[in-house]
Amino acid sequence: MNPAAHVAQLLEQSPDLAGAVAKAAECSVPLLQRAMDDYGLLSPLQWAQIAECAEVPATWLGSGEPWHPDMIRALQRNSRAKASSVELQRLRRGNLRRLADACTHTTHLATLLNTAPSMLSDLMNSETRAASQRRAFGPRRARAMEDALGLPDGWLDRDEPVPPALGMRARQLSSAPRTRAIAARGPSVGGAAGLGDWPLPTAVAPIHQTVLAKYLDLAKAGVVDEAFAYSLLGTLLDKERPPGAAVAAIPG
Repeated sequence: MNPAAHVAQLLEQSPDLAGAVAKAAECSVPLLQRAMDDYGLLSPLQWAQIAECAEVPATWLGSGEPWHPDMIRALQRNSRAKASSVELQRLRRGNLRRLADACTHTTHLATLLNTAPSMLSDLMNSETRAASQRRAFGPRRARAMEDALGLPDGWLDRDEPVPPALGMRARQLSSAPRTRAIAARGPSVGGAAGLGDWPLPTAVAPIHQTVLAKYLDLAKAGVVDEAFAYSLLGTLLDKERPPGAAVAAIPG
């Protein structure tokens, strides 16, 4: 007997349990009903989740043994809790997308969280995938993200406005890649002390070379936030050039 036939026995006895079984498998009731004839429609993980909610070993499902009342009660109880967890994770993903929108780009939010943009994107969009392929978004990960972003504990679990300060931090980061590229692509300029491995573009006014060197040193020393330093430098290089000063050329 396969797992589908074993679950079908339960549903023949108690058709009203279809909703609980579907919640346990994280699928729709129509899909569950189709899976009774083709158990391959549900993944092995989904069948194992049904067994887990019934508090029986995964190998028990498919044994053909009778469903005892305590198994059915466990299935109903645990499937409700599982559904609540799924809804909570969906809320967290939605709030994460709102944070990314406030930061204008997923990459900027990933920088604030010190994580890879691809991982963050995968986490936000996991609910569009099959249950077995979703990246879990549990409480430990949610609390760690809130802490990294300076959000109140439990913020991701509620529907609350995004703090304006978060968007401001992201906007400070927005010019960092461009300014970093300007500094990294140009050859070193003599007289700009303390630059180390951060060369300056040649076509920048001397006063900007000095300010650029100072801010980079402060950022390296941890005196100022590196991203904020680059944001200020971007403003200097792009908007506050003295009359007649050359503009830094950006290749490509």
